Amino acid sequence: RNSAAAGEATAPGRRQRLVDLHDVVASLVEFDRPVIAAVEGVAYGAGLGLAMTADLVLAADDARFCMAFGRLGAVADFGTFYTLPRLVGVQRAKELLFSAREFGAAEARAMGLVLETHPASQVQERARAIARCLAEASPVALSITKRALNASLANGLEAQLEVEAELQAEAAATA
Repeated sequence: RNSAAAGEATAPGRRQRLVDLHDVVASLVEFDRPVIAAVEGVAYGAGLGLAMTADLVLAADDARFCMAFGRLGAVADFGTFYTLPRLVGVQRAKELLFSAREFGAAEARAMGLVLETHPASQVQERARAIARCLAEASPVALSITKRALNASLANGLEAQLEVEAELQAEAAATA
């Protein structure tokens, strides 16, 4: 066993490994362009956490999901405590994290975790089609819209109205 793996077995080592991932999570959530995830196969634990950092999540019809942390005696990571309740609500997030149960793509879509489901042979092409469509849109407008939506999760109405005024002025000042 190498020393890096041995270091992760300690509480401080495990904590540092997760802190090192924080930049990855933040960069995906805050990236100034839309991020699209296409899930095929299984998305368990941090894999599901990674998918939830995307702005749009597509899944193959036969994809399987699980907040498996509880099965391992662990707690969620990869931004799950931030993204999951925002996507599915606090009560559903609790149920998924407490139960560590597996669920399919149709249920993931019904609870708002997944935007669309497609046959496995088509999910990647659908993701690319969405990406091509977004590539034709104004990159400034997309970036500003994403920032405004992300800010809205923490703002009250008055603060969000101010954000909208600032960002509208920013957009109007561009070509």
